[in-house]
Amino acid sequence: MNWSRKIPLLFSCGLACILIASIGWRLVERAENGEATIEIRKPEEQYRMANTEPERTSDSNSFGKQENAWSQLDDLPFARNSDSDDQLLQTARDLIADSPEKAIAFAQSRSDPAFKLRLLLAVLRAWGETDPRSAMSWVLSQDESARASEMEATLKGAVTQTDIAVEMARELLGKNPDAGNVCASMLAGMLGAEGRFETAFGLVAEMSGDSKANSMAALFKRWGAEQPEDALKTLGMVSNEELRKSAYQAALNGWSENNYSSLAAYAMTLPSGAARDQALIAAVKNWSLQDPAGLGAWLNALPRGPEFDFGASMMIHKTDNANRSPELAAGWVESISDPDLRRISLEHLVNQWVRIDPVAARQYFLNSTWISATQRNQILARIQNASIVEDSSIDATQP
Repeated sequence: MNWSRKIPLLFSCGLACILIASIGWRLVERAENGEATIEIRKPEEQYRMANTEPERTSDSNSFGKQENAWSQLDDLPFARNSDSDDQLLQTARDLIADSPEKAIAFAQSRSDPAFKLRLLLAVLRAWGETDPRSAMSWVLSQDESARASEMEATLKGAVTQTDIAVEMARELLGKNPDAGNVCASMLAGMLGAEGRFETAFGLVAEMSGDSKANSMAALFKRWGAEQPEDALKTLGMVSNEELRKSAYQAALNGWSENNYSSLAAYAMTLPSGAARDQALIAAVKNWSLQDPAGLGAWLNALPRGPEFDFGASMMIHKTDNANRSPELAAGWVESISDPDLRRISLEHLVNQWVRIDPVAARQYFLNSTWISATQRNQILARIQNASIVEDSSIDATQP
């Protein structure tokens, strides 16, 4: 046997085995230490590759655990139900604590459009709670077509830090008036809903254009409904006359929705003029629709004059036979002193009464002494014509 030739060959094979074993041992050691290895990712996980933010060393698996939880939610029916919005918001808060950017990226990677939107809005609200400026900066960098809903979600979170949210809206008004008006309007509405009317008013006062007018009216309507006296006191701070008039009317409308009787009492304390008329009209309109009996009692206690005339006329026009008798309405007409209001109210009553009971209407006006002979003849002729038309309609239906 020629060992001189085989010894070098055996030596080479031995070295190769040692080298292979060394490489294998090193790979195992690196894997155990958590060092990078080649990984084949699923398509739905590819969004992570665009995110270059390093994992936090304190809990490198926390975000992955939340990802798995949300991936499972994506396949459950209740995750698309509005009842689970609170649950999504709480999960979004957990994700935001780890990384807002990753949370946004994860929400945007969802395949279901409705769920994707709900998830994104939950993340933005949670982000707005912790860092309103960064969240709003992200919103403003996105396409304008979806900006309104994203901005609203961010502000819902930001409103928990009122001072920062208001300051942010004011800064935006100076830098980007269009976006600033939208932001300020939304924030003012949220503040008003929480009863922080003075803060909302200060913000709206810095807005401009139609946005300011609309936001001012919306704010004073809510303010008038909840705190009418305070709302009316604040009107003196509105320097623009047109805005002040609009805000006054809005406050009256809000007041009349909840407490029309107290608004009517307030109106009676005002001097004669446009402001008093506006207040009285706002009160009587809603009162006549919601509590005609109560309005009737209030009217009967009033001295005869312009206020009574208007209230009686409004009652006649806003009520019908279902909540008062024609004879009662006729008594109100008789008590109206204003000639024009009396004539208009009488015409309305006659037209209504003729459709309900022309025989009773004819009998009443035949015996009425408070109308002139000319008016009586006109009314009776109208009743007669209405009866002829009704008889003709009945005949036409006979076989």
